[in-house]
Amino acid sequence: MLVLRPPVNNRILNGLSPTDLACMRPYLRKTFFNERSVLQQQKRRVADIGFVESGLVSLRRISSDSIVELALVGVQGVVGISALFGAGESGHQCVAVTSGVSLNIYVEDLSNLMEERPRLREHFLHSVQVLLIHCSQVALCGIHHQLTQRLAGWLCHASDVAGGTNIPVTHDYLSTMLGLRRASVTEALRRFEDEGSIVKARGALRVRNRQLLDQRACSCHATISEAYRLERELGCTLFDVSQE
Repeated sequence: MLVLRPPVNNRILNGLSPTDLACMRPYLRKTFFNERSVLQQQKRRVADIGFVESGLVSLRRISSDSIVELALVGVQGVVGISALFGAGESGHQCVAVTSGVSLNIYVEDLSNLMEERPRLREHFLHSVQVLLIHCSQVALCGIHHQLTQRLAGWLCHASDVAGGTNIPVTHDYLSTMLGLRRASVTEALRRFEDEGSIVKARGALRVRNRQLLDQRACSCHATISEAYRLERELGCTLFDVSQE
């Protein structure tokens, strides 16, 4: 008898063949997280890997006197990704920007599955590569592009990741994560609101005119989006040529 399984939202898991996903399902644990909760500490052992099903998660690098966001991920991302390439400790901190859900698997269980099924390893390493592209593009953007371009690009990406126009962040959050002066962020957001691209609300921003915001953004957002799009297409291709 065919047993119907509930679908998964995470795009990395959705890129697996039905057989590979079926092998993983017994090990996946539905895990809820709250806004502002720390999902993974920097330089701490990675006990499990969480495939994000809903919500927004900020991947950050922190030091004694500074903090910067490396990437903002949602259903296209994973928490604890360092373990996918054999690192025992996390290279960054993961903090929930919103409440959400992830499907977690113990590192040891996933390592065993990847040994048994090489296609799993190949698929997940492609995800690691895309995240590296994402992080390096963010770093490049921070060096070469203007504040308004960076801010508009971040809002475009956050809107895509959130799956809607409402982005639950404050001016303080944006200035801290992007390494910008709060007054400059506030002024840029005011200009965005005056031109009709966003609407400010208490503790949140809403994208009102995405086309205007895209015009303000630099090319970095398009580069990051294209990397994730190609990853999805590659997953579909691997699935098509390896039906079981």
